[in-house]
Amino acid sequence: MSEFVRKSVSTQLTELDDLKGYVEGYANTYNEKDSHGDISSPSSFIKTVTERAKIVKVYLNHDDNLLVGVPTHMDATNPIGLKTGTQFNMSTPVGKNAFLDVKFLVDNGFEAGMSIGAWVMKRNGKNKAIVEEYRLKEYSFLTKEQSNRTSLVTALKSADSPDELMSLVTKLYNLPYSDERLRQLEIILKSLDEKPSGEGVITPTDETTLADKPTVNKSIFQIITLK
Repeated sequence: MSEFVRKSVSTQLTELDDLKGYVEGYANTYNEKDSHGDISSPSSFIKTVTERAKIVKVYLNHDDNLLVGVPTHMDATNPIGLKTGTQFNMSTPVGKNAFLDVKFLVDNGFEAGMSIGAWVMKRNGKNKAIVEEYRLKEYSFLTKEQSNRTSLVTALKSADSPDELMSLVTKLYNLPYSDERLRQLEIILKSLDEKPSGEGVITPTDETTLADKPTVNKSIFQIITLK
């Protein structure tokens, strides 16, 4: 009986084209123990890529309601791992925002998180930790916080001071996000520019309410979970 798994990698992207909204990177790496304790063999994606190349989708945070793009190619024979080329749908807010999140991470020296959603079809008979065959459903770009994986949230939380956090959020605000995302970023910038009225609580402005922004961290989560 097959098991469905989601496996994350934190990877340096090999190519990012701002004009086209195109990204290349590894959705999974070979011969390395992952967070599940599994090791993907170098041949584990060959069959599924051959059979399902036109079926696999690209999502945001494994949410199949948030389609951000499609694979232009998947190379299962690359010696490092499953190398993918992704064309983001820049005509939709979710696709455009997801691409800009990836760009922000790369431009500011962070690694971009990617993750596969797949069924484990076959394990090694002598070492069950080695996965010999996957059936790939999708792969995702990660902007939510993942254990031991870089994401937009962990990148922002890495700021050592309020000024550094303000600088990072300002960089986000200067990217051509959707109007709704920019509105959320504007709320956060106003929050960071105010003095807290209590521990972890931000004083609301005339344009916002406590429900909009009870804490800086919750506001940050609102950014990266925006559809």
